[in-house]
Amino acid sequence: MKPIRLEIEGLNSYRKKQVIDFEALISKGIFGIFGKTGSGKSTILDAITLSLYGNIARGTKEFINSNSEKASIEYEFQIGEGIDRNTYIVSRRFKRSSGASKSTSRSDYVKLVKKDEMGNIIVIADKVGDVNQAIKEIIGLEESDFLRSVVLPQGKFSEFLSLGGKDRRNMLERIFNLEEYGSKLTSKIIKKRNIISGELEVLKGRLSEYSSVTDESIGDLDEKIKNLKDMIKALDKKLLFENEKLEEDQLVYNLCSENLVLSKELEGLEKSRDIIDVKKKMIDKASKASIILPSIVSLEEGNLKIKKNSVKLLKLENEQKSLLESLDKLKNNFEASKKNYDIIPDLKLMRKDLEILLDKYDEIFQFSVELESVKSEILKLMDKIEESSHQKNNLEEMLESEYSRVQLLKEKCEVNKIEKDDRERVLELKKGLDLLIRLTKELYDNKHELESEKKSLQRLEKKIEAINGRLDKKDEEIGNIIELLTSQEQIKTLDENEFDKMDKQIMSLHKEIGEVSQLEERLNKIDFDYIQNSRKIDDNSKEIRMLENLLLNIDKRLIYLKKERDRFEYENLANKLRAEWSKHFHEGDNCPVCNSKIEKLEINKKIDLYNDQKINKEILALEKKSYDLSVKLDSLKNIVNDLRNLLYALDEDKNTALEKKGYRDITKLKAEVEIIEQLKNEQRKLKLLVAENILNAQSKRSKLDLEKSEIEKLKVELLASEKSVLSSISRITSRISLLENELKHVPFKEEELEKIEDEIKNFDEKEINYEDFSRKLEEAKKKIEGLEKQKNEISGKLLSLQSDKKHLSEKKSKLYKKLGFEKTSFEASLNVIIKKIEEFGFEESNIIDDKSIYVKNLVSLVDNFITEFENKYLFALSEVEALKENLKNTENEIKAIAIENKAAGEYVEKTENSIIALMNIHGFDDFEAVKNSIVSDEMLLSITSEIDIFEKKTSELRVRHTDNIVKLDGRNISDEELEERKSNVSLLKDEIEKEKNNKSGLEAIHRELQKNMEISRKISDELSKKQIEKDNIDSLEKVMRGNRFVEFLSKIYLKNIVVDASKRLNKITNGRYSLEINSEYMFVVRDNYNGGLRRSADTLSGGETFLTSLALALALSSQIQLKGSAPLEFFFLDEGFGTLDEELLDVVMESLENLKSLTLSIGVISHMEEMKNRIPLKLVVEVDQAEMSSKVYID
Repeated sequence: MKPIRLEIEGLNSYRKKQVIDFEALISKGIFGIFGKTGSGKSTILDAITLSLYGNIARGTKEFINSNSEKASIEYEFQIGEGIDRNTYIVSRRFKRSSGASKSTSRSDYVKLVKKDEMGNIIVIADKVGDVNQAIKEIIGLEESDFLRSVVLPQGKFSEFLSLGGKDRRNMLERIFNLEEYGSKLTSKIIKKRNIISGELEVLKGRLSEYSSVTDESIGDLDEKIKNLKDMIKALDKKLLFENEKLEEDQLVYNLCSENLVLSKELEGLEKSRDIIDVKKKMIDKASKASIILPSIVSLEEGNLKIKKNSVKLLKLENEQKSLLESLDKLKNNFEASKKNYDIIPDLKLMRKDLEILLDKYDEIFQFSVELESVKSEILKLMDKIEESSHQKNNLEEMLESEYSRVQLLKEKCEVNKIEKDDRERVLELKKGLDLLIRLTKELYDNKHELESEKKSLQRLEKKIEAINGRLDKKDEEIGNIIELLTSQEQIKTLDENEFDKMDKQIMSLHKEIGEVSQLEERLNKIDFDYIQNSRKIDDNSKEIRMLENLLLNIDKRLIYLKKERDRFEYENLANKLRAEWSKHFHEGDNCPVCNSKIEKLEINKKIDLYNDQKINKEILALEKKSYDLSVKLDSLKNIVNDLRNLLYALDEDKNTALEKKGYRDITKLKAEVEIIEQLKNEQRKLKLLVAENILNAQSKRSKLDLEKSEIEKLKVELLASEKSVLSSISRITSRISLLENELKHVPFKEEELEKIEDEIKNFDEKEINYEDFSRKLEEAKKKIEGLEKQKNEISGKLLSLQSDKKHLSEKKSKLYKKLGFEKTSFEASLNVIIKKIEEFGFEESNIIDDKSIYVKNLVSLVDNFITEFENKYLFALSEVEALKENLKNTENEIKAIAIENKAAGEYVEKTENSIIALMNIHGFDDFEAVKNSIVSDEMLLSITSEIDIFEKKTSELRVRHTDNIVKLDGRNISDEELEERKSNVSLLKDEIEKEKNNKSGLEAIHRELQKNMEISRKISDELSKKQIEKDNIDSLEKVMRGNRFVEFLSKIYLKNIVVDASKRLNKITNGRYSLEINSEYMFVVRDNYNGGLRRSADTLSGGETFLTSLALALALSSQIQLKGSAPLEFFFLDEGFGTLDEELLDVVMESLENLKSLTLSIGVISHMEEMKNRIPLKLVVEVDQAEMSSKVYID
């Protein structure tokens, strides 16, 4: 990665926006960042980290400037090699959270973009999570790895060279980021072991609850269930046989009962046979009459149609005469309309001429408008010419004034001009004054910093004292935990054998509860069934009585209806005989039987045939209802007998269940189970509570041990900080002495200061005046140039305006001539059209001044005549055409009616002959006899249906009666035999139900045992897995003791880094030194210029230690960068220069020069003036007290 540009605003001390051009800074391979303590040097590194990862190295959110509401960072960088090199820009903005404290900030805006070769921007991500992920993918490093690669803390490595034992191992762990394999991993293992130990105790406790569930107990239950299934199977087989016998006996019984009913019904049907025969003859006569009746109706309709057509024909002939008269009247009016219609083409030509005149008038109007416009423009030009002449005069006056001012300014510049010798002397005085001010300010800053460090030392001493107090408190808490563990281990609880005894006792009681519960359920069911069946008997008995009463009423009604039907049939038959007799014999004739005189025969024509049919229908309906009710009555009686037998069986079953139950009470049994289970649960809870308390105590102890370890680490860090602060105090004290010594060598004394300041002030004022007059002189010259330019422009503009005026005057003259010619032509054309209108004899409009309106009125007049002539002609034509059409239609209708009447007469004659022939064939004397024989459709349907029902029912009853006799095959069964068979089946069902209940109870217990067995197996499996996991953790804990694994890993890391560091050390010392490690993994430096002599790290000089630690830091950075997707092309050195003398600084700078290359830039962060003078390109960081903001510039 190569930095290009960084923008900072509102971050820590950077209140105002600052831009750092890294491309310029790294152009020479090495650069420095210089500034006083607290000026904001480290904030530059924080800004790069914040832009990339959204965090700063110290992890704080308090980074927004106290006088700003937002902090913005934009960082541009390049990464990659060759054609894969890309440029990215990441921007972030943070703001204070609303309503929160000033120390809280949150992301307000974020964007990551990529710049292509053409400079186009491509947005990659614009959300915090997406940008963070994209940065990690582009760079290939996490935040911690990036920081360790870019910022090389040399002080740690110089310390690392000389450390040994535990301190050296701890530092290796921190430098190589191996905490996760050391103390953190050990802590995780202990925590995991404690959790699994607790889980093992819980699983053992759960497993003990199912100790009574064994394969033997389940096997015994399986055997009992199997025996019950065999018994139920045998009983089911016996029940199947008895049911088949019962069904066979029931069938025989039902067939016998049915045949008795069928015999009675057949007898009743045979009595109605004579009446049915009479009705058949009536239907036959009606059928023959229905064949002839349509022809009679058709004949009557034909005669009626002939009469109607004759009337219509007379009406049409009168209408034809009226139409002929109207047609003669319309012909005169049509001729007059046609004459006017013929002149319409001439009128349309005249209208076209008028439209041409209107267009010509519009052209004349446009010429008039254009002429007025030209006049207006000439007036405007004259105004502009006058205005431009005035402007030109003003500019000439202003130019004369400015020339005078220039001469005056030249004279003033000459007076304030400063000689070269005077300027150099004053500049020397300024440098001396600046040195005095700088030294005085640095002295003040260092004294202030010394006070700050002393206060820090006091705070650290207080923190160390507080840490010691916390350590004492943790030791006291650990002692309390040990006492708690001891007390919990002494609590006595039941063992697993005692729990097993309780389980067996509970299981025995549950079994007894199950038996008693089944018996009570059975008794409740018996009582419920007894009540239900008793109610059914009562309900059915009521229904039987109601049916018997209903059947008695139906029988009475049938007797009455049948008598009425016989009476109607006899009267009808007598009437028919009288009618037949009257055809052959008359009053006064001798009787062929007794030879006596025949008196008057009276035929009763008032016999109601419809009432007869109604009676027959009611008889049939009542007979069907009587049959249905009889069947239902027999069925109900059988049901009542069955229910009474069932009540007897229920009484016996109840007595048996009561004997089995005895005096056992389910409530007492359950209470006994609850007492035992409560005792068991309390003991189990106590055992689990003890195990849980021990587990919690162990967990708390582990946590406290870990907290104590963290506090001890914090104490070590505070002691190190205390040491660092003491070192800093010593360094600042020596720096103050140096500054006081430098103040003594300032080139002038303090009493001369006021005189020098006055001289510098006069010089500055004179220089400012000279610059001010020079600037004003230049401004005046520029103003003269501008005025000359304006004058030339106005002169050109004046000539252009005068030319435009001449052109417009010529145009006005031409328009006057053209307008006169067009008006004369218009008037002549209009007079010609007015003469034509007078020739047609139309009334013309009054001539008005506005010729356009007058012509439009003439157009409207011609349009009205054209419309009127067309409408009148078309109306007259449509009336004539309509009359002709009506006349034609009337004549056609007259012809059609005449033809229709002729055809109808022929049809009537033919139909009448056909009817007479049919009447002779079917035995009818006249039309009236045919009509009287017709029966209504409703009555015909009713009689036909009655006959069909009679025949169908008779046939069905005979077939059913014969089938039943065949099915019975001589068999018969009594009521007593059938009841005995039913009782046997009922007893078998009860016995099967009883055995099934027993089986269900055992199966429920079996299912519970199987479920418990499955739970027990799962717990055992889980217990085995947890035990294996605990054994593995115990083994791992042994391996991890004493941080042996971290030491092993750090040695591997150390070997790789030492090889790389040795190469780098060899390069920066021009081949003199190499770095190695001995058998105890301690650092050894080999001096190649001294015969390869190996020296321990603690014998190295300050400069040698610095160079060796620098090589180590670079090697570590290189190793970390291997994780990334592309190398980082820069790094910063932020420590290690403060203790070097001038000679060592020269060696260091020479080494850094050797390191830099085209692909690697080095940044040095320091506040030392000696370093600042040795680095070619510097980024200076200063605090602007006026704006309260850090500022940067490249020096």
